[in-house]
Amino acid sequence: MEASRVWYGAAIATCALWGGLLVLARSRRQWLTLNSWAGDAPRRLMYTNQLPYDMLDAVLHRASAVYSPAISSWRHWGLVLENRDLPFVEVMLLQPGEQWKPPGRLDSPTHPFIAPSLRIFQISSPTLFIANALDTLVLANSAPDQLAATIRELRSLRRFEIRDVISDEPVDWTTLIGQGTWPMLEELRIVCRRHQSYALAINAIAVSLPRLRELYATAAVLVKAPLAQHVHLVHARYVDYARVLAGTPSVTHTTLRGSADVRLPDFSTRVWPGAATIRLDSLISLMVFNDVENYGPGLFSALSAPSGEIRLYCDLRAAPNHQGVLDVDAILRTALNAEGTDASGFQRAFDHCRRALAISDQEALLSRLDVLNPRGMRDPSTPEMRRAAQNLLESVQERVNNPIVSHAEATLRDVLPGVAAAIRFRATDHEEHGTLEIEGQPYAGGRPNPVRYTVTARNVEGHTRRVTLYMTGRRVCEGWNKLDRWHPKDSMTWAASRMFAGLRIFDIGEITIVENGFDALERMTRSSADVAALASTLACYTSTHTLHFKFDVNATGYGMLRAIDSSSLPALKTIRIEGGSIDSSGENAYVPCYRAWFEDLEAALMRLQEAGRALEMLKIEGHVCLCQFWIARVRALVGTLRVDVTCTRGVGEVCIFCRTSSAEIW
Repeated sequence: MEASRVWYGAAIATCALWGGLLVLARSRRQWLTLNSWAGDAPRRLMYTNQLPYDMLDAVLHRASAVYSPAISSWRHWGLVLENRDLPFVEVMLLQPGEQWKPPGRLDSPTHPFIAPSLRIFQISSPTLFIANALDTLVLANSAPDQLAATIRELRSLRRFEIRDVISDEPVDWTTLIGQGTWPMLEELRIVCRRHQSYALAINAIAVSLPRLRELYATAAVLVKAPLAQHVHLVHARYVDYARVLAGTPSVTHTTLRGSADVRLPDFSTRVWPGAATIRLDSLISLMVFNDVENYGPGLFSALSAPSGEIRLYCDLRAAPNHQGVLDVDAILRTALNAEGTDASGFQRAFDHCRRALAISDQEALLSRLDVLNPRGMRDPSTPEMRRAAQNLLESVQERVNNPIVSHAEATLRDVLPGVAAAIRFRATDHEEHGTLEIEGQPYAGGRPNPVRYTVTARNVEGHTRRVTLYMTGRRVCEGWNKLDRWHPKDSMTWAASRMFAGLRIFDIGEITIVENGFDALERMTRSSADVAALASTLACYTSTHTLHFKFDVNATGYGMLRAIDSSSLPALKTIRIEGGSIDSSGENAYVPCYRAWFEDLEAALMRLQEAGRALEMLKIEGHVCLCQFWIARVRALVGTLRVDVTCTRGVGEVCIFCRTSSAEIW
């Protein structure tokens, strides 16, 4: 009992303990008790709606940490802290809920608070302070001039983030960041809206960041950071991205989510930085997310990245179906010219227009329609609907006279030579060729169902390097194979022909097609135009000697098989097929049937034989059931047939579709 009293007395006398526990108080009574026990010790304060703010403000000068989370009511903390002396505070996370935050620009404090021990500071309102030990700073809801006033004396800062900027005009971020001095800064993050970024001015002076390791900005900001390893930009022109890379020669990982409509300052440039090549000898990965039509060929021509992997995301779909625009034009004219068209009549017209624009891939006009006639619009009047129809018709007429034309294929052909030069790809003189792997991706890079095209080749130093292109866009099962009035006349196979046209520069010797959830070369079902386009492109692949198909649950590469004819892949010698893994965990486990695929393969082999180009080697391995009659027919179509398969049904020799021997060579 005496020991308990001693411990109790010691605990009560330990003021620092209760100052730290004050943050846990959830009622006025608890808070007052803990506060009295804390004595003169520093306190950790939590601002929530459960406690009166003035009660906490009374001891703010003794705080070691201050928290105002999103569950607390809005408060302009910059004004609350103004002119205070906070000698003990080390951490302040002041990001209250913004539901009741007033719109527009927030008031600026006129006097700084002083916090000599402050290390971590996050605040969602304009502020002024003197904190010579500050390590991490996050500023939100400040205007550019307020930011400039805040950052002028932050020499100790190592991590700095700006977000939710208050500005209706573009911001010159290079000039703004240049207001500070950053001898210690290691991480810089700028998150702003699209309209809040300028392109780099021609006379922009790079901000010196000698210790910067990571840059993430949704705007172009020109830095001189010789140690930076991670550089990630959004809403930047390609020429500005190149200028940033020129100032970060040690970068290892970099991405660009480009934008073609960045606002230009009075003095901007489209000239690439200097005549010298931008050397990125440490580069491991460079990724560009954008529509391929917006690529700047000069970017890759200006780079030298012999150790890096370059990854591009590009949309190679055909242009939208213009018939959808013509029909929408007719629908709107009919509704506007008809006598007695009321609000419900206009709504029916809008519904037909919405369907036509969605199916025909007219995304810009569809967005315009959604603005003029939002879904769920309540009881619009007939005059309102008529005005909306007239406004939409004006936009439609502009598109009628100026159909969308896709230049993606031509642009890709222009870009890839620069990519090959950047990684110092070597033409192989037919001694050693590159390889290409094609695989459908269920989900990658934030986008569903892209198809990954990975080229592996050697550069002039003899090192293996990769270039990966993710082909984005809608899949066949979402409408590409429906040749009705509005659907674009396109398919994955047709898009692949455009991709292959660009990849010719890499001198591909082997093509591997991998099934991973869907067929990366799905084809149209009522037309062979896409297959003919692919066959025409493959006729230029004079070094490709091997096709390799890897099945999973389903077969893959139907479009490729159909494209094999007398002229495509003139050097083809070997086809290899690997059956997929089989789930035999239950009686109802799915057992794949590849009969249709092997029938297409047989037809392709017959076309080759008829052209006097009989295949030299056909290899079939893995879990595949093969009809003995099919093997007998194919045996006469190839030079050598190697079969090393396992029955997919697990019944071996009694399976009527399998050979009696698991491995045979003819």
